[in-house]
Amino acid sequence: MAGARMQRRPMLDAGLASLAWLLSKQRSLEGHFAPVGSNGFLERGAGTARFDQRPVESCGAVSACLAAYRATGQAGWADQARWAFDWFLGRNDLHRSLYDPFTRGCRDELHADRANE
Repeated sequence: MAGARMQRRPMLDAGLASLAWLLSKQRSLEGHFAPVGSNGFLERGAGTARFDQRPVESCGAVSACLAAYRATGQAGWADQARWAFDWFLGRNDLHRSLYDPFTRGCRDELHADRANE
């Protein structure tokens, strides 16, 4: 966002490359969004922690992808935003919706065996 706002292309390009890298670390083997879990995070030389996944990570990815779309106009970033948002709707490691359309609430964590109630 800073690179776009300041009209500094190298800064924008660095931000877009960083976002692309982060999204690559948050893709499951099946291809859905899988945020880095808070039970171990991401350590250099090791894989990412698979659980516990938190909605704030998906929300942050959606926001960052939408900012990238606004800065570039490239539809692929809007597609990535939708891909990350779908995590809330059950396109996640447990195939469980975290969003409850009846209460309009959201569960606050995806554990290895369940969504946190």
